[in-house]
Amino acid sequence: MDSEEKRIANQFGSFCMRVLKNKSYDIDKINALEIEHNKAIGNLTKEELFNISVQDKYFTQEHIFNVYELPVVVKSDMLSFALCKISEEHRDIVLLSYFLELSDNDIGKICNMVRRTVVDKRRAALKKLKKIIETEDLL
Repeated sequence: MDSEEKRIANQFGSFCMRVLKNKSYDIDKINALEIEHNKAIGNLTKEELFNISVQDKYFTQEHIFNVYELPVVVKSDMLSFALCKISEEHRDIVLLSYFLELSDNDIGKICNMVRRTVVDKRRAALKKLKKIIETEDLL
């Protein structure tokens, strides 16, 4: 190896060492920041614990209605009570519309009705639901 090749090899070696050293400093900084920002769970205040906590709500206050063999989950006791008080046809249209987000045309195909009938029945169902909720003092 001649002196020019040695010089280039030394320069490249020096460059690689500098890159590795800088990367090592960056990693040390990141680790120091993580240690500074991470706390043991026992050292958290009640407010901090509440902010990071999650509560599962499986089957709490859920009511399942079967609409044309499709399960529809309603999480409100008030709404479930009111839905049980109206006819099955009206209930199915409301659940298909608002919970399964089907269009009036799709609901009409499922229920064997024209779109306009679906609109009228949904409007009537909503009026009945409103009256039930108001008269039963469910609000």
